Amino acid sequence: MLSNFSRGLLSGLVATVPMSLFTSLLFRKISVEKNKNLVLVVHFGYGILTAVTYTTVAKKFNLKSALIDGIGFGFLTWAASYGELTPLLKLRSTTNKMIQERKFSMTVAHVAWGIGLALIENKLRNHSVMKRNTLNVAEEWRNF
Repeated sequence: MLSNFSRGLLSGLVATVPMSLFTSLLFRKISVEKNKNLVLVVHFGYGILTAVTYTTVAKKFNLKSALIDGIGFGFLTWAASYGELTPLLKLRSTTNKMIQERKFSMTVAHVAWGIGLALIENKLRNHSVMKRNTLNVAEEWRNF
């Protein structure tokens, strides 16, 4: 049975890989930055951290629709990242300064990440519940 943290770690890691590949293909400048390893570590760390947040929220509110929940969480993550966190840390350009093409593609990438995250997390959570229920049934049978 996986904890919220373990589900978040695994689903965040898996969902962040294709998103990172997608964005690096779109914006090749990322791959030639002198701090590209640091950028990757921060990107994956942030993806995993937000995924752990999602797993906690998903369990608490019993979220089940990977498509709707994933779109919402992906968009919320994009908005929080580029609208608030990026300017606060004085990182890349904010959403107001982004060119429209980049803004659109980054939004799509985050929404796709959110859907992937929600799909993976739902599968892992359902698997844990099924495993726990199977153990409960086996225990009840023994006590009968």
